[in-house]
Amino acid sequence: MVNDKFELIEMLAATLAHEVKNPLTLLRANIDYIELCDTDKRHMKNYNIMKSQLEKTNSILNNFVWLLQSSQSQDTKVDVTERVFSVVNDYSNMPNLEFKLNIEEGLLTDGNVNMISIVFSNIIKNSIEAQAGKIKIDAWSEDGDIKIIFHDDGQGIDEEAKLSIELEQPYTSKKYGNGIGALICRRAVLERGGTYEIKNSDEGGCVVSLSFPKM
Repeated sequence: MVNDKFELIEMLAATLAHEVKNPLTLLRANIDYIELCDTDKRHMKNYNIMKSQLEKTNSILNNFVWLLQSSQSQDTKVDVTERVFSVVNDYSNMPNLEFKLNIEEGLLTDGNVNMISIVFSNIIKNSIEAQAGKIKIDAWSEDGDIKIIFHDDGQGIDEEAKLSIELEQPYTSKKYGNGIGALICRRAVLERGGTYEIKNSDEGGCVVSLSFPKM
């Protein structure tokens, strides 16, 4: 039953991405045309904001469609240590956001580089949407597994969102952004033999714990 639900989610996500891409392309073309006609260039800041947000939306769609498709792809060697530092670097210029890293070197797993990067990025993005100012990431090897813990100081996750992820049911909440993205990322990790757990910390904020089989 759970697999049937996720297959339906996969189909809906892929369909949504396909249907949204067409209007996004049309919107971008019209923005470019209006900008070209605006000879005074009084609204350049607005054009740039709109184009930036369209590109961001398109990138998110591409990532999750690719993530769904990659669930059946062949595994290769992935340096998890390098992936953590690479994804953190993508967010390093964000204002009012501080990372504290305790990452063991040489953490290797069989997996998909892009899939693991998207999972890490999704967790950090959710922390930012939860108004986190600090994100602590610990990664180490233990009993043949790679353990990774993301701990933020944001608003946390409500029980409805947590339960929906565990039951693989879509859920959206502007408070913490845990919709289909977290659900798909969790399934992607589980299908590669890993674990994915999300909960609130007694110290405040949200904790996401992952594991991957170590090479």
